[in-house]
Amino acid sequence: VTGLDALALHGVRTSTLPARIHLLVKGNGCARGTPGIRVEKTPTPPRPVLRHNLLVAPLARATIDATRQMTSPQEVHTLMQEVVFHHGVRLDELNSELVVGAGRDVAAAFTGK
Repeated sequence: VTGLDALALHGVRTSTLPARIHLLVKGNGCARGTPGIRVEKTPTPPRPVLRHNLLVAPLARATIDATRQMTSPQEVHTLMQEVVFHHGVRLDELNSELVVGAGRDVAAAFTGK
């Protein structure tokens, strides 16, 4: 589990929850989403952590994945403040996820597009 769903499981307050659960799946296989589940294939899955008996992406990865779904730069800013100042995510961890995610659409999160 990643994105806003993982953030909620980590205890991060967000303004909204998505309509679909965001899951990461290793590789380029034929995994498909459903109306309630968004499946994202990734060649570099993060090492999951256990939260509330569910395997979730680490906080830095979940944060970057969540920002890719946001449309407001203010919403991104608020989330970054929350995870850095209240949950102890280091800036270098976020930067590493941005670098690893260079092939994903991460720029949209910071421009609101």
